[in-house]
Amino acid sequence: GRVLYRLVHVVPRVDVAAAVLPLTRSLLRVELRLTPDFAWTDAAHGAAELFWVSVEDGDGDRLLHVEPFVLKRAFATAEHITEFTCALADPLPPQLFVNVVSDRWLGAETRLAVSLRRLQLPARALPPTSLLDMQPLQVSELREAEFEHAYLQTGSPLQQGAFNAIQTQTFHTLYATDDSVLVAAAPGCGKAVAAELALLRFFRSEAQRAYAEGESYERRRAVYIAPFSTLVHLRACDWQQRLGHLQGGKRFVELAGDAADLRRAEDAHVLLATPTAWDALSRRWRQRQRRAVRSVALVIADELHWVGGAGLGVSLADDDASGTDVGGDQLAATYEVVVSRMRLMAAQLDQPLRIVALSVPLANARDVAAWIGAPSSAVFNFHPAVRPVPLEIQIQTSTITHFASRMDYWLPHTYRAICGDD
Repeated sequence: GRVLYRLVHVVPRVDVAAAVLPLTRSLLRVELRLTPDFAWTDAAHGAAELFWVSVEDGDGDRLLHVEPFVLKRAFATAEHITEFTCALADPLPPQLFVNVVSDRWLGAETRLAVSLRRLQLPARALPPTSLLDMQPLQVSELREAEFEHAYLQTGSPLQQGAFNAIQTQTFHTLYATDDSVLVAAAPGCGKAVAAELALLRFFRSEAQRAYAEGESYERRRAVYIAPFSTLVHLRACDWQQRLGHLQGGKRFVELAGDAADLRRAEDAHVLLATPTAWDALSRRWRQRQRRAVRSVALVIADELHWVGGAGLGVSLADDDASGTDVGGDQLAATYEVVVSRMRLMAAQLDQPLRIVALSVPLANARDVAAWIGAPSSAVFNFHPAVRPVPLEIQIQTSTITHFASRMDYWLPHTYRAICGDD
């Protein structure tokens, strides 16, 4: 009996516990906790045991995911965690099956049923905004000679003095209304011009207000927020050079996140800052000396998709105002806080605030639009395929788990795909 008991426990078996989280209505994230439940012997198992982890649909007809799991001798008693995503069918099946099967041992298999009956799926996303076939607008539509000249001089982001298709479609909402706007489009679609149109609208409104109020006029300000200081610096230099001469001179001031920002902000028409720097300045907005913060009437939130970047890390070399690296989770939290704070401040002061959000295409554009207070008519969430230069997507897979080996394998393939060498 003891011999039989010992031999049975040599058969490799893995206990499985699963947790699932819907990312979208068609994508499910699965977290598996794998715990070995057998007696490891070098004679039977060697240095490592290979298992195959797979996910089947409720009927067992479709294989939704498969990946290898290598259990090494040194970790034979430890709990292992693996995460992956798999597709969700519509309608939602009642359950999925997770299988962990040994590669060498017959019958060494664990099968777990994961119930989906109480899974709460996100609301259905709005369809992407269709790109309309419109005649490109010329800069003459700005109806201001100074504004037109800013786009006709050398270094203008416009080609041949005309707006592109996305800029044309969003022009009226950005330049002729004061509604909060969400413009979500692929990189390289000219979203910076969308921010400039909102700025020009703000400058024109301020000039009209100054003429109407006379000596009682108090300057209102705009703030541009971007996640990286390099982007903030480039935007400040570009706008100061191209737009700084408008209406007798506009000052674009880049905030550094230090004590001198209060003095810099008093003389500025447009403030430019990272979320960290603006958080430091706006956190105590009720203080009397922070009048510049309370006077903000336009917020341009660039790269707003970084609000959802928690846990992703920062892919670009950048730093915050204190000179230390900012992780993706910290950046996301700070960005969300400063935008929410501006809306709270405007509500408590009972003054108008326009938020212009720029982002890559979003799956939850409706939620983001509700957050910034944009009406449905001011939500432009274009499909990722809508871009000036067509994008060709190629997907290849690899089963190499070792990072350095995987990079050695993929680098020559990537080089040949980009350069077109056979």
